[in-house]
Amino acid sequence: MREGVDLGKVAWALGEAKRRGLRRAGVIAQREAAGLGLDAGFCRRYLSDILHFDLGPRERAGLHHYYTLASELGLAPARAWRCATTTPPPSPPSEVGP
Repeated sequence: MREGVDLGKVAWALGEAKRRGLRRAGVIAQREAAGLGLDAGFCRRYLSDILHFDLGPRERAGLHHYYTLASELGLAPARAWRCATTTPPPSPPSEVGP
């Protein structure tokens, strides 16, 4: 999340969705594999080990490049790029349930 931006409950909800999804990768893979014509073990490994849900330096550089190209085409405002920083997830808000 970019420094100075308060997403309130959204930041926690997105983090919680990621955590729950990763905990259930095997269940999700088993449920979806047949419909995709794929092996459930492959799908589980894909969800657990191949996909990355956090942005590291390479991903941020890719986003910056994409933003630059979009700006050059007039598809994004031309402004200084400010990349999100990695911060620990906020505590869950009291009114958000399971």
